[in-house]
Parts: sequence; C-alpha cells; structure tokens
Amino acid sequence: MLGIVNEELQSLGQSSWVGDESQRESLLVELELLEILGQQALRFLDIEQQAHFERKMNEHRDGQYLVLSMLVIWLLLGGLVSAALLRRIRGFSFELEETNLEKRRLADTLTKARDMVGIADRDGKVLFLNETGREMLGVGDRSNLNLAMFHRKEALEFIEEVALPTCRREGAWEGTLEFCASDGRIIHTSTVLVAHYDEAGEFQYVAGMARDIGSAIKKESELKESEARFRTFFEKNQSVMLLHRPGGGRITAVNDKARTYYGCTEEEMLALSVTELEEGEGGSTESRHRRPGKGDVRDVEIHSTQIRVQGESLLFSIIHDITERNLTRQNLIEAKTSAERANRTRAEFLAVMSHEIRTPLNVILGMGELLGETELTPGQEQNLTTLQRAGHNLLALISDILDLSVIESGKLEMDVEKVEIRLLVEEIRSSTCNATSPRERAWN
Repeated sequence: MLGIVNEELQSLGQSSWVGDESQRESLLVELELLEILGQQALRFLDIEQQAHFERKMNEHRDGQYLVLSMLVIWLLLGGLVSAALLRRIRGFSFELEETNLEKRRLADTLTKARDMVGIADRDGKVLFLNETGREMLGVGDRSNLNLAMFHRKEALEFIEEVALPTCRREGAWEGTLEFCASDGRIIHTSTVLVAHYDEAGEFQYVAGMARDIGSAIKKESELKESEARFRTFFEKNQSVMLLHRPGGGRITAVNDKARTYYGCTEEEMLALSVTELEEGEGGSTESRHRRPGKGDVRDVEIHSTQIRVQGESLLFSIIHDITERNLTRQNLIEAKTSAERANRTRAEFLAVMSHEIRTPLNVILGMGELLGETELTPGQEQNLTTLQRAGHNLLALISDILDLSVIESGKLEMDVEKVEIRLLVEEIRSSTCNATSPRERAWN
C-alpha cells in the first residue's frame, strides 16, 4: 500500500499543480503522516523484531493480545488513511488531466481559428501567432517576430499612445488597425486587444484577435459611391421625385424639381405625406395632386418602385404632370364625337335627299317611256333613248348614295358581272355627245 502511495506522490510531484496551494500543503502533510504510519507497521513486521516479540509473548502471554491488537490497529489505520489519500490523489490527478485537456483544446482552437490571434509582451515581441495570422501576414514559420514588422509608423504610434493605454486602463480595447504584410499589402482589420497581468498586478502581455475587414470596407465604399450617384441623380433630375414611406406615408426626401413644382420649401414638403397631396381617389398610376404653394390641382402620373435606404424600405416615386396631355386627350375625344355626329347628320341628309330626288326622277323616266309610245322622228327617238339611259344612270347613282351607310359600316358587297367594253364606251359616248350643244359637237 505504501508503494502505491509513493508512486502516486511521485506522479503528482512531476505534474504542474492546478488548484489551491493550501490543498497541496494539506495533501503533503497527510502523505507524511501515512509514511510514518507505514514505517511503524514495518517495524512491527520486521523479522528480527518479530523474533523478539515471540520471546516476549512467550514470557508474557497476557501481553500477546495487546501486541497483536496494536499491530492490527496500526495496519488498519494505515490502510484507511492510505486509501483516503489515494482517492484524493487520483481526484486531483483527474482534475489536472481535465485542465490540461481544456488547455489543449483552447490551444487548438486558437491555432485553427479563422481570425488572426496573437500574443505580444510589453516590449512588442510576438510570443504566439496562429496559422491564420502567419498566412495573412505572409511570415510562414519565421520566428523572432516583432510588432514593428507588421505596422507602419503611424499605426505603431496609435497602438502605443491610444490602444495599449486604453487596454491597460480598461482591460480591453476594440477598434480598427492596419497591418502590413510581408509583400507590402495593407490589411484592414477589426481588432480586440486584452491586457493580462500577473498576481502582483503588473502588466505582462497583451493578447489580440484581428479579423480582415478589407472586403467589408470595399463593399462599404462601393455602397457609398452608389448612394452618392443616386443622390446626384435624385437631386439634379428634371423630373419630380419623392422618397416616401409605403402606403401614402410621410415624405422623407424631395429633389429640387419637386420643391419647384409644388411651390414649397424642403421643410414644408418633409412635413407632408403623399396622402395629403392627393385630391380624391387616384388610380393605379394616375392621380390628382394639390400644389400647396401654388393653390391648384394638377393631373399626375406616378411610377413607384421599392428601394432600401439606410436599412429602411421606402418608395421611390417619379411624378409626371399630365394635365396638358389629359386636356389634349379630352379635346380629341370631343372632336371625334363631333365628327361622328356630323357624319351621322350627313348620312341622314343624303338619305332624305336621295329619297326626294328619286321621286321626280321616276316621274321623268315614266314620262319618257310614255313619250316613246308616240310617233317620233328618228332624231327624236335617239334623243329619247339618251334621256332614258341618263335617267337610269342617275337612279343607280342615287341608290349608291343610299348605300353610303353600308359602306361606312364596312358591309359593302361587290357585284361581279361581265361587261362589254365596246357597248359601255358607246353608251358613255352617246350620252355625252347628245348632252352637248351643236357647237360643242362640231368642235369635237
């Protein structure tokens, strides 16, 4: 049992102690007590001492039980104490192994972290730099690193005059730092520094964690440029533009053209909402807007799209004045209505006039037929034939005029018939020649 205790004691002595120092001292005292008890037990079990005890027991048989009892008591006490001490030693060893395991896990985490992690002493010497930091700074496996190798003069002065004093005073510092890589690249980082002190309260070293924010800075710069372009486009555009909250909400920004159009200052416009500008109910894109500074109402066409400005969802609206366009459209509608009314009147007039003309024409044709039944000279018969042909042509023309409404409705049907060109030309010539005076016929 004593051998086992000695082995545990040697193992404990070779390990670094983690815990309360008073526990360590108490354990050592108990181990010394166990050693004394063991030595007492070994003296009772020593061979030479055993022979001496046998002689004494033979001489004093009454004392035999006393000696045996003392021996058993010493052995039991030693066993109990040693067992308790073994349990305590093994408990402390288990705690030590757990602590070392946590340390290894922490070391692996820092070494494999995606952010740069480093430790430097008060003189700026780098005591530790993880794999990410070595890769980021391009130093590989080099040793004897110093903070001056990774910072420009301005950055070092800032660290010494601002970051480290704040870190020592408040325990930590957080901000942005620039690192210089071995190839000359400037690395922008978001850095946290934490100061560490010894038991006496003196500053020993500073631990830092830095994250590369170069891509974030680039995106932020691009975003600022985009916002600047949009601001220029918004302010200098010749269209009326508003930024406002959805649902006819409060106006958050107006351009120069909007201030001029509505006749209000920027403060007056920002105090209004889109709903307050509307006159009556508007449609999906068309509405009527009041112009507070000019005291009138105008027809407007609104085109809106949703955008995000500084994390807030807003409506970007472009407004066009369509009052003149609506007036022109109204005038065109009225002109069209008037033209259609005139066409209807003309058609009605032609229908009436055609009917009235047809009545006397039928009388003329009828009288011509009656005249043809009388005795006529050859010249009179020819003239009568010409008269009847012209009358029938005129009757056909009047019938065509009555079909004008059919033509306008697009329901005109064409009749296809065979025509004798020679007879048609002769009919036209005869009708024309008979209708002219003797002087015109002689001239022809």
